[in-house]
Amino acid sequence: MKTFLKASMKTDQIEKINLDDLKKAIDGDNMMTRIKYRRQVTNFIAGKQRAPIAKGEIIKQEHV
Repeated sequence: MKTFLKASMKTDQIEKINLDDLKKAIDGDNMMTRIKYRRQVTNFIAGKQRAPIAKGEIIKQEHV
């Protein structure tokens, strides 16, 4: 445990470590953030671009 604390938190004294930070280090990233990141990378590699129209936006066409 001390080697893990020294590697991840840069100290081996448990009293000085914030428990929320320790929990994040043990649990890892949230699954949803990883999924979003993977989707962004896949879309970038495939050459897809975001739609210029926002969801729910009203489109008005003008005839010139």
